[in-house]
Amino acid sequence: MGSKPLGFPKSRRLIRPQEFRQVFQRGTRKTVPLFNFHYHHRPAGDARLGIAVGKRYVRSAVRRNRLKRLIREAFRHHTHILPPVDIVVVTRQPAGAAAGRELSESLRRFFMEMGRRSRTNP
Repeated sequence: MGSKPLGFPKSRRLIRPQEFRQVFQRGTRKTVPLFNFHYHHRPAGDARLGIAVGKRYVRSAVRRNRLKRLIREAFRHHTHILPPVDIVVVTRQPAGAAAGRELSESLRRFFMEMGRRSRTNP
């Protein structure tokens, strides 16, 4: 049994309410049709992810969990290019009905943009 190279350890998660609050209050927001991305750069460490999928826009628990899985998966595949940053992904109403490919592409574009920014703005 090998190790999980694309795991999602606690060190990569935003868990406590104050961690989310800090990103919302001090961070920057980028809005795209399916998501609101809130991010706050840190001086050092790994990129960390927080996810907010509200019942208000995605009523079905199955669909909410699916969205969370897609977000985590996209994050795991891009952590190697991300700077030390805390990111909170908040789903918007259209995300509940969007196709998986559309969701994944939107997430991929954001994470790639964050990675490019870190290389051009040290």
